[in-house]
Amino acid sequence: MRVFVSCLRRVAWVSLVACGGATTVDGAAPAGGAAGLDGTAEEVAVAPDPPEQTEPAWPTDDVRRLPPIQVDTARVRSRIVTDWDADALVPTLHPELSGTRRGIVMASDFGVTSGRRAYDARIQRTPSYRFYTEGSSGYAPYWATGDEHGINPMTWRVVDAQHVEHDVRSAMLGPSTPNPWGLHRRAHLVEVEAELPTQSNSGLHFVVRDARILDGTQAYPLVVEDAVTQLHARFRDQVEAVSAEVERILGQGRARVPAGYEARIPDGPQLQTYPSWLDDERALEVTIIARYREAHIGPRERRMSQCRPCRRSGGRPAPCPRCNPQPYMHEPQVFVGWQMAARYRVGHDARLIREVLMQIKPY
Repeated sequence: MRVFVSCLRRVAWVSLVACGGATTVDGAAPAGGAAGLDGTAEEVAVAPDPPEQTEPAWPTDDVRRLPPIQVDTARVRSRIVTDWDADALVPTLHPELSGTRRGIVMASDFGVTSGRRAYDARIQRTPSYRFYTEGSSGYAPYWATGDEHGINPMTWRVVDAQHVEHDVRSAMLGPSTPNPWGLHRRAHLVEVEAELPTQSNSGLHFVVRDARILDGTQAYPLVVEDAVTQLHARFRDQVEAVSAEVERILGQGRARVPAGYEARIPDGPQLQTYPSWLDDERALEVTIIARYREAHIGPRERRMSQCRPCRRSGGRPAPCPRCNPQPYMHEPQVFVGWQMAARYRVGHDARLIREVLMQIKPY
């Protein structure tokens, strides 16, 4: 564990790859296997040669051009969580919003990869802004543009602050959509005037009547797009720091795959990014989840569908006139992969104040 923790305490943006080598805590090479997260040697199952892979599909932003997030290693609160559930890290609630709210707007394709480059290219054609605040899941706001500019323009009936209903012509926006508020980056900290539609939408949508950008100002020096970009780079380095553990997990998983199975290898890990703005703390919180999974497909085999149990009448089996088993082709699959996550908190002054790493494990 000391090897892994020492990696996290290095100054930001220094490559952490060297910490992930196959060595024990005292620096000696292990005799019979790769080093685990605690630095001790572990036996690795003999696995078939993995299929040839392409470079992982991580975000490719050039972080060298950005002023770095300030990291005071003596003050950053860091910890490692070993027992965690990726689904529990995903925000799922979006309570109804109205009035003045501060939050993060982020393009729907920013910090998101599916592990398949062809699919990612399609979803990146028309990215739209999502709104995140106080740990909520992403809202899909409509902006009162008053014309046909924007994505999916439509008319909403809303209730204003005086409880008067009226129609508003609005549309969704993205970084490339012209708008009167100056939104152009993939992520901003904004203050919005929100009005709630009368139509039932489970709180997912609201209409933005007015907005102003807060990040990059004297009161909020943090530039959200740059911060998220650098946190992606920090997380990528932390994953690469445990590359020996990645290979151990994949090696053990591939060793369980029966002979003759066809491997379907993704271009890279699936990446999910969930930002939020914590207004009381004046802090940006970003959760990043990486999942990598290979599918190994076995030979197809013919099977017959099963009938559901028939009802019993008086304790005796009743006839099943509707039961009609049908043949189908079964395709056995074995999945091999890993998952890792992190949650960061960055102050309004662009200082990293907290990070929690979810230890890598099989997926």
